[in-house]
Amino acid sequence: MSKSLTELSCSNCHDKFQREIKQIDYARRNRAPVNSFCSKRCEGIFRTPEPNFSCFVCSKPVHVSPVRLKRSQTGNIFCSRTCSNVVRNTKYKGENHPLWNGGGAIYRKIALDFYGISCTNKECSLIKAGISIPVSMIDVHHRDGNRSHNEISNLEVLCVWCHALVTRKDR
Repeated sequence: MSKSLTELSCSNCHDKFQREIKQIDYARRNRAPVNSFCSKRCEGIFRTPEPNFSCFVCSKPVHVSPVRLKRSQTGNIFCSRTCSNVVRNTKYKGENHPLWNGGGAIYRKIALDFYGISCTNKECSLIKAGISIPVSMIDVHHRDGNRSHNEISNLEVLCVWCHALVTRKDR
């Protein structure tokens, strides 16, 4: 039994394609939209609204629903989380970050930049043996034992083994 076909024009790309007559009749009876498409891709392109905003960071066109625009606290629209993070990371930096604790934890970076990434203990057996120590095995020691005193003169870079020995000796 042969299928009865009819030729239609795609509502998006205007290419000609064939469809069974019974499919068209079924759609009309169920009051489906009059638009007909040659593929799901063409239907998706046709139904996607035009962009109505541009990204705040990269100016890429973005479609934003009125609900999403209303929920925006700043009114800035972003095309992706990456662009959103660019603005967020500049806004919440240092003292403006909600978890900022006065910069006390930055002493490690300061000491490693000043002394370098190697144990400063002259008696260290690893240094004498010429063994390189990975950064994860480097600690920063406070000479006076006060962790809130973060001046460079009070800091010392030690490997974890020397740090353990110095800390035990201090007790």
